Amino acid sequence: MLTAFVCAALAIQAGGTIRPAVAIFGNDSAFKTRAYEVAVDAQSWKAIWAKSLGIETTEAYGKKAPMEVDFSKYVVLAVFQGEGWNSNGVKCVELTLAGDVLTLRYDDMSFQTAGPNGGRVPVSPFGFFVVEKGAEEFVFEENVQALKSDPAKWKEQARIRL
Repeated sequence: MLTAFVCAALAIQAGGTIRPAVAIFGNDSAFKTRAYEVAVDAQSWKAIWAKSLGIETTEAYGKKAPMEVDFSKYVVLAVFQGEGWNSNGVKCVELTLAGDVLTLRYDDMSFQTAGPNGGRVPVSPFGFFVVEKGAEEFVFEENVQALKSDPAKWKEQARIRL
């Protein structure tokens, strides 16, 4: 299921931005439509993980989640892009905490192909981001710039309040 794994230390950066403690991304989720989730405990994390595999939560016992999370300190933000083409997954560009609102800015890790029908590769990209607890509201903003040479253009895709 996972095609990439990145781990970075949680650190406050200049301008109030933070980095996820862990980011996991790939392009083979069972989510066929766009979705956003926040796991606040082991039960909700297990349910999100099972849905990402396309199985029932009760079937997930034999299928380990990619990590254990200390939910006394962290939550998991999940981004599912649904069916698409030519992507290695979803990456975190920026996390910003303002009061009790955490904004996740993310971008698709797309790639180009050539060949018949453009050589397009069917995918269902996703990203899981483990972030420090503290926010009550989570905003998911996607970079929707038209051309790579253009500056980033952020569009709010979802807002989840706990």
